[in-house]
Amino acid sequence: MTLTKAVFAQLLYHNVGLSQLEAKNLVDQFLDEIKDTLERHEPVKLPGFGKFIESIYPKIDNAFSWYAMNTWGCVR
Repeated sequence: MTLTKAVFAQLLYHNVGLSQLEAKNLVDQFLDEIKDTLERHEPVKLPGFGKFIESIYPKIDNAFSWYAMNTWGCVR
């Protein structure tokens, strides 16, 4: 299963009891905070999931580049 923003919001809607709008807004705010933190060159640590840091690879065009480190290695 691919966990898209829409799927994540639906999971919050069904399992937590948020309205669909509240769930969508929560997902957007959560991901925006992660993006903003990475853009400040600060790591994002999600215990049990991984640590996200700014990529050592150059940016391509305006794409935001990052990778995740976890016990299985790196994901780019």
